[in-house]
Amino acid sequence: MKWTAAFCGGSVLRRPENSAAYDAVGRHWSKAVMAPTLDTMNAGIDGCGGGWLAVWGDLKRCEHRVFATAEELWSGIGMCRLALIDIPIGLPTGCPRQCDLDARKLLGQPRGSSVFPTPCRTTIAARNYQEACRMNFSACGKRISQQCWGIVPKIREVDALMLSRDDARLHIRESHPEVCFWSMNGRAAMRNRKARSAGIKERLAVLEKRWPKSLQTYDAMRGAYARSDVASDDIVDAMALFVAACQSKSRLQTVSETCDTDSAELPMEMVYAEF
Repeated sequence: MKWTAAFCGGSVLRRPENSAAYDAVGRHWSKAVMAPTLDTMNAGIDGCGGGWLAVWGDLKRCEHRVFATAEELWSGIGMCRLALIDIPIGLPTGCPRQCDLDARKLLGQPRGSSVFPTPCRTTIAARNYQEACRMNFSACGKRISQQCWGIVPKIREVDALMLSRDDARLHIRESHPEVCFWSMNGRAAMRNRKARSAGIKERLAVLEKRWPKSLQTYDAMRGAYARSDVASDDIVDAMALFVAACQSKSRLQTVSETCDTDSAELPMEMVYAEF
């Protein structure tokens, strides 16, 4: 049977020509033929200019798409065994999160700086940067960075999702791409910044060893989205989270030995997979 590529809605699928398994409008596979089961469906999710970039499926076949909101994302990808997302979930009330401190320590410098302090739970209600700085200082004695403020809307989105959806709390866990790359690379942090071409090449080389379809998938995603919506580093980050999520449950680890919960009973943790 001959196979051809199908591009639809930002997703890249493979389908047999003239196959009844593919529906009339060319949007998705028949569940009986291709769709991964709940036991094998996993996702890697990264924030991007267009909203949220998700890669989901399994290591044999996957889809990708940009979703405008976290709610649309979770409804769009469907139930997953595990979805790893690069965004703080458990939010502190005062002291820094132990998982942030431990992640910075294991990455060392300069990659450790990519793990910046998580804002306090009260801070995400701020209406502007100045108010956020005042609220965070009141809660823990420290202001937040502009970089941190830039993702507060996304933290707020995911927080709302986690507090309103039981299925999201069960299957979505926080991770960090640089920690995933560290693990995939034999517990050695990346040498180059991901915003540079050398950093992208370095990360793709690591991914290719763990997932032979990485370069093919990266090229397809590069061609599917405007740079303003999805940057190259968004793609490699989402792919790293996806590869980590696809590992067996026994390989999943957290950067801290103990996992605390926040005032909303959400875990303050950072998950990665051992390779």
